[in-house]
Amino acid sequence: MLRYATIPIRSKGPQETMNKLSQLLCAILLLVVSQSILAVETPKPEKFISVADIHFDPFVECEKSPKPCLVIKKLRNANPQDWEHIFEKYGHQQMVQYGQDTNYFLLKSTLNTLQKVNQKEHPHFVMLLGDFLGHDFREKYVEYSGDTTHAGVQAFIKKTMQFLTLEINKVFPNIDVYPAIGNNDSYSEDYMVIPNGAFFQDTKTTWSGFIKNKANQESFNRSFGTSGYYVITLANHPDKKIIILNTVLFSTKVKGQGAKQTAQTQLQWLRKQLSIAQKNHQKVILAFHIPADINVSGAFENNFGVIWKFWAPAYWKELKKISIQYADTITVILPAHIHRDIFQFIILGSFSKIPVNFTPAISPIFGNDPGFKVFSYDLPGFDITNVDTYFNNLSAGEKNNWEIGYSVHVPHLVA
Repeated sequence: MLRYATIPIRSKGPQETMNKLSQLLCAILLLVVSQSILAVETPKPEKFISVADIHFDPFVECEKSPKPCLVIKKLRNANPQDWEHIFEKYGHQQMVQYGQDTNYFLLKSTLNTLQKVNQKEHPHFVMLLGDFLGHDFREKYVEYSGDTTHAGVQAFIKKTMQFLTLEINKVFPNIDVYPAIGNNDSYSEDYMVIPNGAFFQDTKTTWSGFIKNKANQESFNRSFGTSGYYVITLANHPDKKIIILNTVLFSTKVKGQGAKQTAQTQLQWLRKQLSIAQKNHQKVILAFHIPADINVSGAFENNFGVIWKFWAPAYWKELKKISIQYADTITVILPAHIHRDIFQFIILGSFSKIPVNFTPAISPIFGNDPGFKVFSYDLPGFDITNVDTYFNNLSAGEKNNWEIGYSVHVPHLVA
């Protein structure tokens, strides 16, 4: 039953009644104004989604099939737009297990969950932090297709990248998606970087459709084709930038003629972009696939106090110098690659540090549950304020068991 609350006004005459009404109206008006001011002073934080290490492996469908594999044959002869239909008709409709890369079923489950999160959280943008292709992708292609030509491998990888881009864009049709290069993302072998090569040129064309904002799309197209790095300015927030690096160039395992010189060129470009941002009072998120190094400190079983070094020492030393110089500009560093969820700092001095927040992997190949993150950030400073980490618990035995594993209020970690 609908009820109405009545505020009694006791008075001795009409004038006193009017005074009481005036006081009441003033009190209500003051309350409304104060709430409006409070809402202006504490704006609702913006959000973005971070996904990493998809490691899509279409060959999982072939592990129990005769060779050459029927699914791969049909995929080779089809346009990427038709791959979804082929997987739905000929693929195995079951979740992968620990120790496997992402098959079509897990990819579809992930994208369906991301679509729900997108509709619920209304993120401002999406980060894809590298390693789109599954492990041993080129070797498996030869095994299950029977095609040993480099042209065949290259064509199939190109179609795979196009298929993933199409499927992800269906989930995020109206917001920018910012991808990064991983060490598995190549037409050749892992960790191979060929500056201005066919892979960067083709992937630039494919990934350009991820970025809907024209100015950012142009910025992406200007530099990505060289070696996979670029900078964007957030739409409607000119004081906030994202710099995406190709840190495969800094890896101790990098291969390819001209890779070392290109790494130095990227560092020079990074300094220039941060100098521009600092001069214009812009805040920057720095994102890439391979981290510099990790002080594990017991984060993994039987690895207490171990430091994993991923970059050549000279590049890590240079990043520290850059971080010190631009500590007031870089708000957070977002890497991936290790398939685990870790939060650390780059310590720059007694009172200065930059948070480093890793994104877990979709692929469960290293015994991890598939996961991704939803970051909240404040508008004035571009600082991360909260992180929701979603996981799919494969051990539960359910096909789609996505849920928020935990939510962390970042200032509590920083304090």
